[in-house]
Amino acid sequence: MRITDISAIYPNYQGFDAKNWRKGLWQIVVRVESDTGQIGYGYGGGGLASLPIVNGHFREMLMGATLDSKDDISRLWDMLYHESIPYGRKGIAIMALSGVDLALWDLLAKAQGVSVAELIDVVQKPSVKVYATGPDSNWYAELGVAGQKLTHRWTGQE
Repeated sequence: MRITDISAIYPNYQGFDAKNWRKGLWQIVVRVESDTGQIGYGYGGGGLASLPIVNGHFREMLMGATLDSKDDISRLWDMLYHESIPYGRKGIAIMALSGVDLALWDLLAKAQGVSVAELIDVVQKPSVKVYATGPDSNWYAELGVAGQKLTHRWTGQE
């Protein structure tokens, strides 16, 4: 299949509190469309600053690109990374690239009719131990989560 469009948006995070950055995470949503009608979605970082990278430079590089295998995802990732070196290698460029990468995996998995985990051949376990971060112990217990971590923002004072 071929990539026919790519775009990123920065959602309007309502009630964002800079003291608790996890509420918004400065995440962008990346959408990749194909000539087969499938659409892949991914989340990246970098907020508003990453939009010109995805909607500009990365879009120009990906339009018309072939995406039929995991090797194609690796090839496209390498190409985007290499072409963004003049302004990238870390920070916003890599955060934007992560959203594109996830959208490509999502698109390919949908095209092949499998989950992303199956596509990347992840060993699947019947259960995974998890913990929740936050103050609502009762709700976490209702969800079946046994472990909990309380959030704490270090202020430099004890």
